[in-house]
Amino acid sequence: MRSPNQAVGHRSGGKAARTGQLREPLDRQIGKVTPGDIMKGIFKGYHQPTEEEFSQLWRNALFVFDTNVLLNLYRYQSATRDQLIEVIEKISENVWIPYHVGLEFQRNRLIVIAEQNKKFSEVKQVIIKAKTSLTGELESLQLKKRHSMINPDKLIDGISELVDEFLIELNELESKHVTVVSEDQLLSRIESIFNGKIGQPPMDQKEIDEITKEGDYRYKYSMPPGFQDDSKGKSKSDEFQYGGIKYKRKYGDLIIWKQIISFSKEKAIKDVILITDDSKSDWWWKIDSSGPKIIGPRPELVEEIIREAKVDNFYLYNSEGFLKYAKELLAANVSEATIDEVRQVSIDRVAINTPDRPTRPSDTGTIIETMNSGGYTYINVIKEDGEDEWLAMPEIFVSVGEKIEYPRTPAMMNFTSNTLNKTFPKLLFLPGVRIIGTAE
Repeated sequence: MRSPNQAVGHRSGGKAARTGQLREPLDRQIGKVTPGDIMKGIFKGYHQPTEEEFSQLWRNALFVFDTNVLLNLYRYQSATRDQLIEVIEKISENVWIPYHVGLEFQRNRLIVIAEQNKKFSEVKQVIIKAKTSLTGELESLQLKKRHSMINPDKLIDGISELVDEFLIELNELESKHVTVVSEDQLLSRIESIFNGKIGQPPMDQKEIDEITKEGDYRYKYSMPPGFQDDSKGKSKSDEFQYGGIKYKRKYGDLIIWKQIISFSKEKAIKDVILITDDSKSDWWWKIDSSGPKIIGPRPELVEEIIREAKVDNFYLYNSEGFLKYAKELLAANVSEATIDEVRQVSIDRVAINTPDRPTRPSDTGTIIETMNSGGYTYINVIKEDGEDEWLAMPEIFVSVGEKIEYPRTPAMMNFTSNTLNKTFPKLLFLPGVRIIGTAE
């Protein structure tokens, strides 16, 4: 006789055992769930959270921030930076960063600040060079002597006025920008948010060496995260030391991931959201469907943290997605300009960190308004997503209705043109545009 708790399906000789029919004892063991629930439970990494699960995530989650999110705060304009920090402060009771995120942030903070300061001098050089080159080219034509109607003085004067206005504003911005030796109020604000909310350092070198050894195996078989950083190991600067422990940069993502799992397990965290601006496919599940489409976090990552830390739900957001959902679910004050800049900085960082990228990211749109003033052409375009934006470039001839392609560049916010007596909430300065057709 079969015991009441004997699972049907073992070789006991009965008809039910041969057919695989489920009886009440096994039904009770699996909780009378549907076949779909069983499948989802086994392969949860491949299932997107339901609306109820998303709601639970945002109510209860531990919000973990990656190094790149904190460093990008130094790349945003002040309004964007402040809104993102205010959202983080809004959930400050539930935020946390792994120790290795804090270490990477401190190691790279001054590098990013220096990089941003360098941009001021680079922009000045480009503007002055463009002005000098244009003036010189026009003067070489000797139009005043050789042409009875073309007088470039008005154009040159207008460009000079616009350049002078821009350089004055640029100098004012530079004087307010943090330097590598000045007081860093942003750092103070970040440290205040994460005070007491940072993970513990590794116990000893052995702990990191074990992760490194596991990383060798994982990277060999393209197991996420971090395997796309394997090339960093070819650099002489791959290794560094802090706190008496040696690290290899290429294992940074894996160390962070292991620290997230360890903390979630130790504290019995059930819902985890990681915010990262790392766009590589060793974090994100990407499918080629008329172009790459991001589905969510890599299924292997979801399965691993559920298995190892016993969490219920895990999800990834980049800063743009995080802000969009914070605006919706937390009623956070987030403007479209902020979301746009966060998106653009992320795109630019991908371009910088991808040496074989064929071209700079670009947008296309249809011209809905154009005007010339002070030697510049101002164009208002409506993009494919329905949003419009203003562009400015040395004077060219374009017409309303034409479709153009133009490079993505950081925008100037609240730029005032004295010659137009107009303030643009957001204006992109470009070297030019490419006409690709007319409106259909």
